[in-house]
Amino acid sequence: MGNYIFRYGIFRLLLIIQILNGSNNVKSTSLISLGISKSYAISPINTNRLYIQSSMSFKSLPGNSNYQYYPDIGFGYKVSKNLALEGSVFNHSLGGFSDQIIRGGVQYYFGSSDTLSWVSSLKKVNYKSIKNFNLNNITLEISKWIKYRDNFYRFGLGSNFYTKDNFLYKQRGQINFILLNTIIPVKFFQLSFETRMNLDMFFYSFSFLKDFY
Repeated sequence: MGNYIFRYGIFRLLLIIQILNGSNNVKSTSLISLGISKSYAISPINTNRLYIQSSMSFKSLPGNSNYQYYPDIGFGYKVSKNLALEGSVFNHSLGGFSDQIIRGGVQYYFGSSDTLSWVSSLKKVNYKSIKNFNLNNITLEISKWIKYRDNFYRFGLGSNFYTKDNFLYKQRGQINFILLNTIIPVKFFQLSFETRMNLDMFFYSFSFLKDFY
């Protein structure tokens, strides 16, 4: 009887550990998917058409002191007054592994006839962590731009749909988030601070922006 109780207790302990690890893995995957889907701040208010953005993104989970970062360099181009394209191809090494990120997306501006301050965007991202996993996602966003004095502010909502393939099984999920963004002009460029968050995770990034005619 004593051996049975002991074995049952060990079984329950292992089951709890497996469930907790699975939950952490899901949250970690969700945060990676959210981090690599960072939008490009292509202003609908400015008249310049070509944008270059260099970013450093960080992710964290509540109660977890292990932070990771994701560098990125991308571009945006306004095809017309209410339509812009964005994209990037970037490689970086982290922890001895080589990662490749390919992004492509479109932004559509709408609003009143004088001010197109609302933006809806669609982005597709492919993230290949060599020898680890592949992650594909689609992100939908809607946001509002506001100019106060010389600074720009952007806030909105979004959903991220992802599929992770670690070569043994596939994991699918959806993340809903709030977007907050502040853009400050500094001499010849702009400095951007962006936050994406929900009740389970927190993502933030710092970016340097430069727009051209």
